[in-house]
Amino acid sequence: MAVSDRIFARNFARRVKKEITQNPKGVIILSPFLTSQTAETIVSCADPKTLKIYTTFRAETFAMGGSSITTMRHLFELGCKIFDIPNLHAKTILTRDFGIVGSQNLTRGGTRNKEISVTVDRQGELEYLHSEITKWSDEARAITSEMLDEMEKNLSLLKSAYKKFNKLCAVADQKIEDVIDLQIQLEKEKAAKARKAARLKKIRQQKLKAIKAKSAHARQLMRSRSVRSSRVVYACIEEKPISDGFEQTGMYYTLAKRGSDNSFLDWLVKNESGAYIRQKLEKRNRYLLLSLDNGRLCWPALNKTQISQYGTGVHLTQPIRLAGSKRYSYYLWLNLPEDRLDEYNVEAEFRPSKQSTCYNTIRVTGYFSVNKFEIVNWIWVRRHPGGLNAKAKNLQTQVEKGDEIEKVIIRQLTEPFRFQANKYGIDAPQFFKGQGTNFKIQLRQFENHTFLTAEQW
Repeated sequence: MAVSDRIFARNFARRVKKEITQNPKGVIILSPFLTSQTAETIVSCADPKTLKIYTTFRAETFAMGGSSITTMRHLFELGCKIFDIPNLHAKTILTRDFGIVGSQNLTRGGTRNKEISVTVDRQGELEYLHSEITKWSDEARAITSEMLDEMEKNLSLLKSAYKKFNKLCAVADQKIEDVIDLQIQLEKEKAAKARKAARLKKIRQQKLKAIKAKSAHARQLMRSRSVRSSRVVYACIEEKPISDGFEQTGMYYTLAKRGSDNSFLDWLVKNESGAYIRQKLEKRNRYLLLSLDNGRLCWPALNKTQISQYGTGVHLTQPIRLAGSKRYSYYLWLNLPEDRLDEYNVEAEFRPSKQSTCYNTIRVTGYFSVNKFEIVNWIWVRRHPGGLNAKAKNLQTQVEKGDEIEKVIIRQLTEPFRFQANKYGIDAPQFFKGQGTNFKIQLRQFENHTFLTAEQW
């Protein structure tokens, strides 16, 4: 026998009618719910005198429409005997040599719902089913016309109450569906974000590859020819005592010159005609220092015999101008992690001045070498929820053009200045970490910008 003849994932009415028609006597039907023509059609094929129908007889069942009083009256008219078995849940139809067990009630819903039923034709299995059902029938009670009449009297009120209850259930179900829909939507958005993040990651990797190539080229230029001082001052990292004028209070590290004939403040530099001219630097001023070994930058405090207090960040208190009268606040950082120095060695932030928040801030990264400064990337780090105002749009335009921003950054990098706190900055070992302790210092210039370089020797 084919599986489709034994297992029904559809309405079994046609198969059951055929079996009952062949063996109409002694048919047993178990269906907790009874409605519609399905029940009447199947029952009409059986011998009503020997037919037994077992169902449930509860007010809730009729109020919800699970069973129909009209259907039961019609079955009575056919001469059928109907019994109530408390807590009945089984759905079974048995003849002498055939049975079907499953989930389908003899109702209209049973013909439309997702139901599965399995046929039984082995004698031992049929006998077992008859035996179990006989035990249940001991507690069965006959349903009478009087019981139907009494139920019918109360049914109008019960149906009205159930209808209200059903509406409340529908509202609750809809809320649950809304939650499920929201979860599905969130999962879709999460998946979309993940796909977008993957795309952006790929784009960033491509950009990073291009930036590294660009930065590598800039680092090659670091050692190329530029206007430099005619001499080199050799120096080494030394530990010096800190004194309050009376006694030693601690120790600090500095880059101290070697020998007595050189100074960090007095240099000879070639002019445009090729002649060397003397250039004096101001004591305690901060001058830009570029490490040729790894590209790191700082603003150390300069003295005649030592370089110390390596400053690495500045916030300009005076707003700068871009494209005419537009004013912008400016922040500059040089103390970057070593793993970033392959990409850039300068990081700056610009935002419209006189703004109460840090919205509409652009972060610019670039690479400073001995003969040029070049922007390698820029991003918005904080955008106003309401969008970009005129100043912010102008700022973006200037950054995209690059020329004026590059000039501003070069000027701010190389102009000598003093921090409000003289001792601001890190020690020499922190700045020159991993580069040894002996260095040669030179003064360099390009495009009238003066700065110092340090190189390990």
